[in-house]
Amino acid sequence: MAENKILKDFPKCPDCGETETLTRLAWKDTHGDKEVPFVSFYKEAVALTSVGPQTMISLPMVPGLAIHRDYCAGCGRLRLTRSEIGNIPIGIANPGGSTGPQHRFKPKQ
Repeated sequence: MAENKILKDFPKCPDCGETETLTRLAWKDTHGDKEVPFVSFYKEAVALTSVGPQTMISLPMVPGLAIHRDYCAGCGRLRLTRSEIGNIPIGIANPGGSTGPQHRFKPKQ
């Protein structure tokens, strides 16, 4: 995989409908009116292949799923902003089949 493929973007907060995130606001404040690239506060990834000691030595990148999360600028909720598939650095990849940190959100009433 040469280019990461966006599986799904999540442009709006599921609670308040805000489209802005705190990281984007910080980017705009720091860089002025320049076009804002996609930025996120958290990026977690899981390898979609077996990652063992030999893989870590021979391949700096492996196929994987990356999840981006950020804080809503409207209500402060930590929310999913994008999921993508592509080559990810082994340093941030969890072994295939494992999960990253678990966050439980109160369902919207």
